[in-house]
Amino acid sequence: MIFKKIKLKEDIPERYRKYIGKPIVSRNGTLIGTIRSIKINKKDGSIISIEFIDLDGNIKQLNPNQEKVEFLDGKVILHSNTIEYEYMTIIKNLKTEVSNIKQKLRELNDKLMKLSDLLIQGTIDSTTFNEVKSRIDKDRNQLIQICREKVSKIDEIIQEFEKKCNEFERRRGELLVKKVLENLSDEEEKELTFVENTVEKIRRIRYELSLLKMELETECFS
Repeated sequence: MIFKKIKLKEDIPERYRKYIGKPIVSRNGTLIGTIRSIKINKKDGSIISIEFIDLDGNIKQLNPNQEKVEFLDGKVILHSNTIEYEYMTIIKNLKTEVSNIKQKLRELNDKLMKLSDLLIQGTIDSTTFNEVKSRIDKDRNQLIQICREKVSKIDEIIQEFEKKCNEFERRRGELLVKKVLENLSDEEEKELTFVENTVEKIRRIRYELSLLKMELETECFS
């Protein structure tokens, strides 16, 4: 996890100052990042914006007028539109696992190539070659099985996203019909913005997962 230097600002009321450097989590408790700064309206003391550093070290900004946040027990809870952050850790872990599988497969393939070279050069006989190759093949087959399991896991997550996307798309359609009929309330206007943003995030994450699946299949099964 990458953290950048966090500075306290003198114009932040004490009740908010104590949250700088504290964690920001999703509504289900998933760690999103660390609070970097809180900008306050000097006239009425309301929060204008919240900056936080995500798990990859990137600086993100929240608008409390658009995102529902809660300051509670030494952490900030983001209640709205957290789907991107809730799956961030899952995707990050999958990327690490895929990278490890690719590295191990390449190492095993390299061993097989070197072993074949030794046979061609006459350094080892066919019996030794077959014995060593059998051990390498066994390790490789175990890794391929792990690969299949990871692909299935990614498929399950993609299907979950498909279901979520369909639900939000259906609601989006209902709200757009109301908008065309000029029968959309202020609350529904906010909901429409939320739904459209969420659909966009779901599509982006789904695309990233599809690329990850394709990368794994290419490495393991081609």
